[in-house]
Amino acid sequence: MILAEVSGEKFEFQVREKQKQERRPLTEDEKRWRSPGEKNWKQELVSTGRLVIEVKTWQWPTGLSRQWIESEKHPMDTMLPDIVATFIAAGPLLVQQRKDREAAERERQLAEQRRYEEERRRKRDANRWRRLKEMAQDWRELATVRDFLATLRSMNVDPSTEIEGRSVAEWIAWGDNWLERADPTVNGVDSVFRQIAAITDWTYRD
Repeated sequence: MILAEVSGEKFEFQVREKQKQERRPLTEDEKRWRSPGEKNWKQELVSTGRLVIEVKTWQWPTGLSRQWIESEKHPMDTMLPDIVATFIAAGPLLVQQRKDREAAERERQLAEQRRYEEERRRKRDANRWRRLKEMAQDWRELATVRDFLATLRSMNVDPSTEIEGRSVAEWIAWGDNWLERADPTVNGVDSVFRQIAAITDWTYRD
């Protein structure tokens, strides 16, 4: 394989001898091993003495010849000017093809990046909606706890009664403290949405 360069673009071509298939009689040794009914000749490739020049680079410009086969009417030396002219003409076309491939690759990468960013945006939005529903569920459960504590306050019990080192009043205050800490609305609407805005597309792993 021969590597050539024109207009800064490299391509490969091959110079080889043309071969053809030809039948030949079997040798005496081959005849001894021939099974009944098998052919009494063998087909194999033989040299023709003619040269073939063939471009092997797959992205060769469409419309340009890529193979030249020497024949009796067309010796290789008479085809050389056409071969050289074709190689020279291929240079600018190969340059343009490379630029087109590079542009297509850039566009593919940009499209892939846009798809990736859009997927992240959808995931982030879904995660924020999920967090809003979780906060709503927490708030609903806290409302039940709040009602329960209010009921406990209204019951006829001595607030100074101690249970494991705490008075009933202290136990109720303990419950109120947990309510305040857990209530997502305690710091106002803006706090709720700041928490939601902090959610990313990576917040939930399931």
